[in-house]
Formats: sequence, C-alpha cells, structure tokens
Amino acid sequence: MDPDRVSVVYDIRRKLRRGHSDDVFTQFVTLGGYSAFAALLMFALHLVMARLLGPEQYAAYGTFVAILFTVLFCLTSIHLIIIRFVSYHKSRFQYEQINYIITKALKWAFISGFVAFMLIIVFAQPISSFFHIEGVGATVMMGFVLWFTMLVPVFEGAFKGLEDFAALGRFRLIEASIRLVLATVLVVLGFSVGGALFGLALGTFVALAYCYRGIYQLQRLKTVQPNVAEIRRFAVPVVMTMVSIALLLNIDIILVKHFFPAAEAGVFAAASLIAKVPFLVSMVFVGVMFPKITQLHADGKNSVPVLKNALGVVVPIVAFFTLLSFFFSGIFFRVLFGPEYSIGPILGFYVFGMGCLAITVVLAIYLLAVRQDRIAFMLPLFFLALLALLTQFHDTLLQVMIVVMLVMTVVLAYAVFTARNVLEFDYFL
Repeated sequence: MDPDRVSVVYDIRRKLRRGHSDDVFTQFVTLGGYSAFAALLMFALHLVMARLLGPEQYAAYGTFVAILFTVLFCLTSIHLIIIRFVSYHKSRFQYEQINYIITKALKWAFISGFVAFMLIIVFAQPISSFFHIEGVGATVMMGFVLWFTMLVPVFEGAFKGLEDFAALGRFRLIEASIRLVLATVLVVLGFSVGGALFGLALGTFVALAYCYRGIYQLQRLKTVQPNVAEIRRFAVPVVMTMVSIALLLNIDIILVKHFFPAAEAGVFAAASLIAKVPFLVSMVFVGVMFPKITQLHADGKNSVPVLKNALGVVVPIVAFFTLLSFFFSGIFFRVLFGPEYSIGPILGFYVFGMGCLAITVVLAIYLLAVRQDRIAFMLPLFFLALLALLTQFHDTLLQVMIVVMLVMTVVLAYAVFTARNVLEFDYFL
C-alpha cells in the first residue's frame, strides 16, 4: 500500500471527522448559522445599494445581480452533480475519484467563465441597450463577476459532497463580508453600479482563494476517472431542473427592467429581494438534504424523513412570510429601502408565488436525489408559460406579481402531484 496515499487520506478523513455529525438538524444548524449571517450581510448590501444608488440605478444593479443569480442557480446543476458523486465516492473512501471530479470541474468552470466574460465584452452594447442602461462599463463588470461566479458551484459542491459544512459556511461568510465592505466603499467613492459589481467580484475571488486550501489537500492525490457514463445520465434531468427553476425565479425581474421605467423597475427589484427570502431559506435545507438523501438512497435506506423535516420548516416559513407581506409590507418596505421605494400589500402575492417555488425546489431536489426525474421534463414548459404570460400581461407591477403567483401555484401543485406517493398526505393533516 502506498504510504503517501495513506498519509493524505488519513489527513483528509481526520479533517472531515472534526466536528462532523450525521444528524441532519445539526448539519443544518452548522451550515444554516453561517448561511444566515452571510444572508444578512447580503441583504444589508442590497439595502445599502438601494439607498446609495436610488431606484433608477438600483434597477440596473438589481437586474445584473438577478442575471448573475440566474447563472449561478443554473450552475447549481453542476453543483448537485458534484455532490451526488463526491458523496458516493466519499462513502467508499475513493478520494482519487473525487479529485478527478473536482479537478475537471474547476478547469471547465474557469475556462467557461473566461469565455462568458469575452462574449459579454463583445455584446456589451446590445445588452446595455436592452436594459436601457447608458454606457457599457457596468455590463462589462457584470461579465467579470460572472467569471469568478462560475467557480463557486464547484467549491460548494465539493464541500457539501464531503459534508464539510463548516468550510462551506466560512466560504459564504468571507464572500458576503468582503462584498459588503468593498461594494459600499466603491459606490461611496463615486463608482456607481460598475464599482458595486467590481466589489462583488473581489469578494468572490478572495473567498475562493482562501477556501482553496480545503480542496488542495485532495489534489495531493492522483486522479482516477469514475464512471463518466453514469455522471452523464444523472446530469441531464438535473441540468433541466435547475436551469428551469433559475429562469422561473428571475425572468420576471429581467423583463420588468426591459418593459418598465427605471424607477418602477427599481421598486420591483427591491420587492424581488424581499420575496426571495423563503426561497433562500429552502436552499439551505436543500444543501444539507441532497447529499444525505443521495447517500441513504445509494445504501437502500429510507430517506423520506429527511424530506419531511425540510418541509416541516420551509412550509411554515413561507406561510408566515406571506402573511407578514400582506399586512405589513408598506411600512416594512419604506423603513428598509427608504421613502423613494413604495409598495403596498400587493407584495404578498409575489411572496406567496416565490414561496410556492421554494417548496417546489425542496420536492424537486428530493425527487432527483432518489432518481425520479419526471418533474425535470415538465419544468421547462412552466417556464415557457410564465415567459409568454409576462410578455403579454405587464401593464402594472400588480399584474406581473399576480401572473407570477398563479404560475408558481400551478408549478407547486404539479410537484406535489408528482411526489404524492412519497409525501404521504396524512403527514400534513
């Protein structure tokens, strides 16, 4: 037996065992604690940007962030694929195969990010024109942020697959902290939307550089190619699902920036930030749930209790946040964003729609983890329906929010129908 390999594997396993727990709730608290603090910092960044930039410039900032979030969420498919196979090989102590997966994914993400950056530079003018933005500086800077953003799902997938949730939490916290400080300083210095986006890019770069040491330890091993055909078979439904959810989540804010005046688009961008809070909470549960369910399913064990625990938290949060938005959104909105931003109880419709999507994501990810991919082939149709309806019905922000709510309700109904045998409806009675 190779003594060098024994030494490296021993170091890796010792690191992963430190503070590790098999309890899903404990894992959620670990990741959730870091993620909650990082989310508060991200939320604070949006509030600061909304106040410093004003509705018109914040509309541009919010739109670019929505595009970045859409791309990042599409790349969650890569993230889930990495989780699925890293967790599988980790349970069998096949760290060379894990090294192969992570190394290949990092190379692909870096090159793809650079190509995307170059394409955005080439098409910066028409992109800026579509969103009614003067100049191309902010658009180019958005491409720069995108380059580093492409690497994030690889790091997150590796840490989650290895169940090193503390490392993932530190990554998120470092990224959010540096983004808040740098973006705020650059905007105060007068660099506007382009400066804010440059602050986002630097925050991600520093977090990636700091947390790379957790991956470097694996890369001391040689690489062994896993079953690539199996990875490809799993990848197709995962990519379809995550790309569809990303588009369902963000197509509204992109179209509003195109169809509405800048001030109204800025108000909608702020509303979108509030409405996505339940969705972000659900993603924390998904991050913990997916590797655990994958491992249980591979071992032939019952994974339904993990799903029920996640729904038992996400559903009440969605209900509470929806009621809060209907009754207190007007005052709450002005206090957070300032007197230039005004919206009434109509926010409740939008929050309810995003809440439906949050629950749908939990169900969809569970179904993918247990290799039931029927939902993957229907979600693109729901996105096309939402796109068609928003293209036709966008006279007011209320109309946009109601369209979103109706489509998301139908999406959730289909997800529940697809998972009906798993859910055991008496659980909800």
